[in-house]
Amino acid sequence: MEKTKTSNDVKSKILTAVVVVFLCLVFVVGFIYGLNSVLAMEGSYPPEEDTHGVYDEPKTSDDVAALLNKVFGDALENKPKAFVEDEFSIDGNSIVMNGSEELKKTVLFAKDKFTSALSENTPAIETDFSENLPVKAPQITGADIESFECNYFARDYIYQCDNCGKESDELIDGCPECESPNFYSQQGRSEYVISAILKCSDDVINANFAKRTDSEIRSLFGDEFDKAADIGKIDVTNDNMEVYFRINRNTGELLYLEFKKDMTVKADAVFKGNLASLGKTDIEFKLTEKAKNSFTWPSLMLSDESMIIEPKNTDNLTATLTCSDPLKPVVTWKTSDENVVTVDDEGYLKAGKDAGEAKITASFDFLGKTYTDTCDVSVRVPVESMAISKRHVKLDTGETKQLDAKVSPKDATVQTKKWYSDDESIAVVDENGVVTAVKSGVVTVYALSDDGFYKSTCEVTVK
Repeated sequence: MEKTKTSNDVKSKILTAVVVVFLCLVFVVGFIYGLNSVLAMEGSYPPEEDTHGVYDEPKTSDDVAALLNKVFGDALENKPKAFVEDEFSIDGNSIVMNGSEELKKTVLFAKDKFTSALSENTPAIETDFSENLPVKAPQITGADIESFECNYFARDYIYQCDNCGKESDELIDGCPECESPNFYSQQGRSEYVISAILKCSDDVINANFAKRTDSEIRSLFGDEFDKAADIGKIDVTNDNMEVYFRINRNTGELLYLEFKKDMTVKADAVFKGNLASLGKTDIEFKLTEKAKNSFTWPSLMLSDESMIIEPKNTDNLTATLTCSDPLKPVVTWKTSDENVVTVDDEGYLKAGKDAGEAKITASFDFLGKTYTDTCDVSVRVPVESMAISKRHVKLDTGETKQLDAKVSPKDATVQTKKWYSDDESIAVVDENGVVTAVKSGVVTVYALSDDGFYKSTCEVTVK
């Protein structure tokens, strides 16, 4: 027997259908709103502004020589901590000799022993702060430099992915390494790097390298080779010479200095004992010597160069010291405005109730000098995103349209933004976000928040 439908059954089904439709509508609207919000948060990046360190980019060979002599002279005077060593290497592919392939493989296998034997004749030297540097001053003029390259002078900043740390010389919209969708952030370079090829003359080489004696070169062949052969005449030809150095761009301090010399070594060997049947053979290989000098300067570095703290909130800074004292010197902390932010003797910060700017300075005394670092603190509610009111606009030529861009959160201290058009021949936008169509075409108009540099765009089509 068929059951009769009641009015309550009908009402229940209608109510269920209405609820389902309502939920679907909420989902669609929420999805569209969420998608628009994600699209509006197109990342953040500061405007491209060149920054400058202590020294300008050297333009000529004379400039390079003068800069090297200047920073090394400063090191001689101020006596940073130094580590000096010589490094030797043989290019296995450069070994040329007559005789069997097995003999050549033996020499190739033993080449690391050869270079270790030579390194033992020039042990590493390490000095502490304020001790005289065990480093020969460079003897280089502009006339000694054939060519040079300044790797980090052209631009004093790089871009870095905030997610994985990958660096780029150019601003990238999205990281190819970790696939993060955000713009790279701008980071200041910490070093200047210069490399130069020098004229390979005896005067330049002898002035900057310790002259290698015949016995030192012979030690390349090691005891193992001495058991098998007598080394006869040895001839060393200097092929190439380079200098490479790094400078702290903020302080002008020399961090690293390296002289590199490439040589061709030729020798003859007469085999003996069980190998006497091999007779006499000629050996040739490429030998590279590097005179490496690393310098560590007394310093104080704060954990942050700048910091944002919301009103009435707290944060902290840490100070890292470079010095040789068993007990680290006392760090003194100061704030430029206690009404904005205070700091205690351990670097803990407390923001005031009102927005403002202050500079925190940390300092310590070492070997008669004071070393400092600073952090710029901004007390404010920071902008976290910005959304433009329209993602797409269609206009007739001469028509205008008011756009608005709102920052989030609503109580952010800095609400201002700037407006830009990618092509003002198609459409222009004024400082208030009013777009005026100029001629037919498609152009991107965007707003950039003054706090955080958050960008949001609108595609304008002019008919």
